[in-house]
Amino acid sequence: ERWQTCKRPKRWRRRARCTELKLLKARIPAAEELAHPFAAELLAERLAKEEKSHKSRYPTSFEAFRQEFLERHGHTIRANLNAKSDGPIKLKAAPVSREVQNCFIKECATAEGGEVVPAYHGSRAENYDSICRRGLLIPGHDNDLAVVHGAAHGRGIYTATVDAPSLSMSFCSEPKLLVCGVLDDSVELM
Repeated sequence: ERWQTCKRPKRWRRRARCTELKLLKARIPAAEELAHPFAAELLAERLAKEEKSHKSRYPTSFEAFRQEFLERHGHTIRANLNAKSDGPIKLKAAPVSREVQNCFIKECATAEGGEVVPAYHGSRAENYDSICRRGLLIPGHDNDLAVVHGAAHGRGIYTATVDAPSLSMSFCSEPKLLVCGVLDDSVELM
C-alpha cells in the first residue's frame, strides 16, 4: 500500500488525506474574498506615498507656490494672452491679502486629489481691490455681493480655461484680467 512509504503514524496520514479531499471539494473563493496577507501594510504605505507626493506638490508659502505656478504655466498663459491681445502683455503679481493666501494654501493642502490649474477671471477694474482683499466670492453666499452678469450655470465664480482668455476679457472694463490658480478637483463623468 502506498501509505507505507510515509514515515508518519497512520492516523496522521489519514487526517492529511482527509484534509486534502476537503480542500479539493471546497468552493473556490471569489476575488473580493481573498485578501493579500500584507494588505493593511501595503495600503498604509501607498497612502503615505500619496500624502507625501500631495504635500510636495503644494508648498506652504504662497509666494513659493506663485513662483512655481508661473514657472510651470507661464509660457502657456503668455502665449494664449498674446494670441488674444492687441498689444504687449505684462504679468504682474496681484496684491493678494495674507488671509486669502493662507486660505488658498490651506485648501490646496487639505484637498484630496485635484490639481491647481490656470484660469482667467474678468471683472470691472473697481472690483480687483476687493477681490485681492477678500478673494473670489460666490455672490449672495454669506456676503453682500449681487449677481451682475447673470448666472447661466448657477451662482458661482466664473472663470475661463487657460486656452480661452477672451471669454473672461469680455467682462473687463479695462485691459486687465486676473490670472488665477484654480484647484480643479472635478470628477470626469462617463
